[in-house]
Amino acid sequence: QFVFAPRTLNLDTIAMEGSAVPIPGPVAVEEGCAVTIAVPAAEGLEGCDAGPQEAKCQGRARAALLELFNPKASLRKMLPCLPGKDSKGSEGNLAPLDGVRALALLWVLHQHSIGWVFGSDFPLVTDMNQELYKVIGDKWWMQLAFTGARGVDVFFVLSGLLIARNYIKPDVADTKDAGCAAQLRAFAQRYAVFITRRTFRLWPMVALAVLVNAMLAGVLPGHNGVGWAYLAFVSNLFGGKSGPESINYLNHMWSVGIEFQMYVVTPFICELVYDRQAGARRKGAYLTLGLISAMSLALRAYWAFGPADMASADVVAHWPPSAMYMNPASRLSPYISGIAVALVLHGRRAGQAPNGPRASQAACAKDYDMTLSRSSTLATAASGIDLGRSSTLAPETSSVASPASETSSVAPSGLSLRCERLGEAVSGAALDLLAITGLAAAGHFSPNFSPYAMSVLTTLEAKLLVVAIPPALGWCLARVIYRACTVEPSPKDPSLFGWLFAPWRWVQAFLSCKALQPVALLSYSAYVMQQFILEPTELLVSALGWSWEGLGPEDVSLAVLRFLGGNMIYVAMCLLLAVPCHILVESPGMKLGRRAEGFVRRCFVPRQSTAGSRDMV
Repeated sequence: QFVFAPRTLNLDTIAMEGSAVPIPGPVAVEEGCAVTIAVPAAEGLEGCDAGPQEAKCQGRARAALLELFNPKASLRKMLPCLPGKDSKGSEGNLAPLDGVRALALLWVLHQHSIGWVFGSDFPLVTDMNQELYKVIGDKWWMQLAFTGARGVDVFFVLSGLLIARNYIKPDVADTKDAGCAAQLRAFAQRYAVFITRRTFRLWPMVALAVLVNAMLAGVLPGHNGVGWAYLAFVSNLFGGKSGPESINYLNHMWSVGIEFQMYVVTPFICELVYDRQAGARRKGAYLTLGLISAMSLALRAYWAFGPADMASADVVAHWPPSAMYMNPASRLSPYISGIAVALVLHGRRAGQAPNGPRASQAACAKDYDMTLSRSSTLATAASGIDLGRSSTLAPETSSVASPASETSSVAPSGLSLRCERLGEAVSGAALDLLAITGLAAAGHFSPNFSPYAMSVLTTLEAKLLVVAIPPALGWCLARVIYRACTVEPSPKDPSLFGWLFAPWRWVQAFLSCKALQPVALLSYSAYVMQQFILEPTELLVSALGWSWEGLGPEDVSLAVLRFLGGNMIYVAMCLLLAVPCHILVESPGMKLGRRAEGFVRRCFVPRQSTAGSRDMV
């Protein structure tokens, strides 16, 4: 694939391995166009299996193998302190996403640690341990250990943001042809490439987990080695948490199936809200996403209050029902909020107005910032949040239509713009406060797992929270991610005053710290393989004398200390196991996905039947 400068070129030959391969006729490369030329092996690479070329082909095979399995590059990514270009995390202003991903993994492992290693799911648990488990669960200050299921919703928000952001990027399949057939062909190619890349991203680790689980099933009694539903990404639809496949080390991987099912519909959602030809979101894009989120919320409400079988006492005792907990439609709202953030960030980068199509307004924005340079400090102090360029939008209409009007209206315009800036500051602070409050509530109340929530809430209140918490968490987190990714990293005022009134810079600095990057990089491997660490963690915790055996309800403080120590062991062992899995399985799978992308694109190349022609796009 060759991407040329924005001019027209005539290509007669193309250099391949030191030799020139003729091209059938000149190729006109227009502005911003990418050209891929596929030369058949019989015409461009003949003799590769004979003579001196044999060693060359073997060298290519070795190079390809080393490219797939490159432990040095993977270790550089895991250890940001090492020098090298591979040691950086997410690019640019998306660095806080690494911190969010790492914290989501730790949140999930936190709950699984207290539930599987110390709680009611521990194989050696006694009645005294179960009573102690309930006593600790009734403490409000221990709720983060019982609400880790919300970490899955955090992963959905991140997936929606990153997947939509990558999908709406310009693609070589894009065409300016307005014909329906050409647009459908381009969409089919984009969809096939997208699904291929996503499959290679998720499936290798799932296959490894299924293989290891099948091997252990033949050794450990009472474990089921069946894993076809996980390989097909439908474990959430067939079996569920109480199905026959749940008696194994894979029952936590229902979320991987939901995520892949969301990938299947992502291109359709993105095409609804994003116009590729205009390079901007469509009118009513946010309204469309809001309606999809509302429909997901309505489905959750129906399952909570509609069907009679879901309102029985047994279902309430084991709330929520599997249909609500594992159906992709009921878990779609956090993913949609991530797509909304991707559109907002894309619009900021492209200079798109907040309520319309593309509008550069560069001169107006420049004058807007210059006029309010002095009033920004006052507005910042009044609002308590950072009001750099990240939190202001260019005005809808320009107040500098001509030099004469600029001179005559500077004083009233400055006063009105100060009031507008202060109003935006107050409304932004209110939204920020609402988002933080929503996240705190989601982390404090989780009726489906928290004994505390079930003890202080009625059944009706618990159902309402189960219905509302995942969508509310998604949109609140979307606001926090947007603020953390768009705040200016360096204040214009480097003094302490400039930092005290910029709390989002503190959030950005914490989420972007390099210490969280290795955890974020290993998050998928650690999540998939976490249940295989249960038995080793149990043995090590028991050997250290940190188990809850012999403790009663009055030993809460000692039990919490032992839990913290055991949780650190569990998290560390999960991350250690994730290191070889990432190097040998996950990372090569992503690289194979990039190679498979080329094969998929060639399948969409139209073949010409004329003599001497080659396949070209």
